[in-house]
Amino acid sequence: KERWFVGYGAAFVTHVFAQVLDPAELQYTDPNIRNAHIIILQLLMQWGVMGCVIIVATALAFAGNIWTALTKKPAQAVLPLAVLITMMVHSLVSGGFFYPYSTVVGIIAFASLEGIGWKARKEERNLTLPSPVAAEQR
Repeated sequence: KERWFVGYGAAFVTHVFAQVLDPAELQYTDPNIRNAHIIILQLLMQWGVMGCVIIVATALAFAGNIWTALTKKPAQAVLPLAVLITMMVHSLVSGGFFYPYSTVVGIIAFASLEGIGWKARKEERNLTLPSPVAAEQR
């Protein structure tokens, strides 16, 4: 019954309780519980360790551009960063990321940071590479 490595799938917590708990223990659980209300526990329960590793690896793949956004263009990055941090902190005590509108707002904030960082890196590369025409004119 324990599926800590691959998780139980994207189901309500009550369905997972029905798979894991004995029938005698089920009478003490609230049938209206829909998620764990803590994003880390929810992800571990739904996708297991393997899914959490994939999610963290994906987030880390974007970390370079996000860091560039924060260091090179902080004025543009402050709003999406504030939105993302607020949502992430809130998701530690509430199931907000499991509602579509919260997920969309989180994706927009994450994509905004990624785009700002990507553009800053592109501008940085264009500014630091001398053009062949400028080199010939010297």
